[in-house]
Amino acid sequence: MHQALAPRLLKSNQFISLTRYLSTSQPTYSYSSLNHDDKADRSLHSSHPPLLPSSPHLPPQFIDSANPSNYDENFQRNDVEICEESGVKRGLIKGKEYTNLSSKYLDSISTPHPISCTPQNLKTFQPPSLSLWTGSTLPISSLTLDYSSVVDPSSSSATSLALSHLYTHGLLLLKNSPPTESSIYNLSLSFTGPSIVFNPPPPPSVYTSNSGPLRTLYGSTWSTTTNSIQGSNTSTSDSAYSQSSLPLHTDNTYFNTPPGLQIFGMVRPAEDGSGRSTYLDGFKAASKLREICPQSFNILTKTIFKYRYIDDITGWHLEGCGPIIEVDNYSGEVKGIRHNDLDRVGCLPDAGCVDVSSFYNEVNSALQKWDDIVNDEENKFVIGLKEGDCVVVYNRRVMHGRESFRLREGEEGRSIVGCYTGADELESRWRCLFTK
Repeated sequence: MHQALAPRLLKSNQFISLTRYLSTSQPTYSYSSLNHDDKADRSLHSSHPPLLPSSPHLPPQFIDSANPSNYDENFQRNDVEICEESGVKRGLIKGKEYTNLSSKYLDSISTPHPISCTPQNLKTFQPPSLSLWTGSTLPISSLTLDYSSVVDPSSSSATSLALSHLYTHGLLLLKNSPPTESSIYNLSLSFTGPSIVFNPPPPPSVYTSNSGPLRTLYGSTWSTTTNSIQGSNTSTSDSAYSQSSLPLHTDNTYFNTPPGLQIFGMVRPAEDGSGRSTYLDGFKAASKLREICPQSFNILTKTIFKYRYIDDITGWHLEGCGPIIEVDNYSGEVKGIRHNDLDRVGCLPDAGCVDVSSFYNEVNSALQKWDDIVNDEENKFVIGLKEGDCVVVYNRRVMHGRESFRLREGEEGRSIVGCYTGADELESRWRCLFTK
């Protein structure tokens, strides 16, 4: 995912101040990080390029490019000169100098998720602080809402709260969710499409809808046990359709842009209570790896792994690639996790690599340290989902898995319905919600 929006890894008691100082020619700006007393979170910024007092100054060229006067009322660039007849770009028009840029605006444009502003509307992206968690520190009761309140078009506050939980913790639990395909579809509408809700909403149409589930090889919505929801040509060639346990992972790593959200609705749990669901905060895992072994962290941010999915029955061959830990190239902030041992094919050294054996030894060592953190039981949140429970996870942060389950003779079986939603739509909703 390129230029993705990701929550900033900052504590609530930390803030970024912007200090302006004059050079010989143009003003530049530098960060200073204050009141940061958490060792685990501090480690997230300990590798280059860090978001600490030693971080690089904002280049004056970058500040010039973010001049609000270079954008029109529709937030499009107005400093690009285009030939009216041919459409050929002729160059850039020198915009007026805009020297009274606020520190809030400069702080906003320097994050991995800039918001373009205009002089008439200097709004900035002001999200809540990110909360990293382990199995014992996840405040699941505070992250629990009623399904009906989130899908109610007239209850924008509940939807906003749900989006806020997904931003800060990457996980949301909904109660009293109807075990139907339509309920999953309706829930997906709360996290996709435009942020302005029309009441009543226009009727959904496969040809005109601008919101709803992300269409994948599993269909728009899916079920992991029966074909009642699966389309006739959708794939069921996945370990999720078995009774076996599933290691912690993020989904669709073989997509060039993995989904933003995954929605799980429990239709029918195993009668004996087996098949509990497991979740893990990938950003917290990255924090721990950065603290324990910065070298391994850097390896997993720079090594490009390939992921593959092949289903010869229905005719799918998907491949995507990316690092396990994605970081912003300027600030060093963690932006995303792409992790699935079952779909990962491997990696190749750079063309100029001299010692190939050392390359693979270092990668395998980094993977082992990463696995040690992911497999640590203290980091997992484990829950036995009941009928009507629905879990929503931010797929680029929170890993999910499952313990194996057993079926008694004559038992219908454990069944979950769900869907994915697009990452770009989720990030759009976050921008609209937190831009002030």
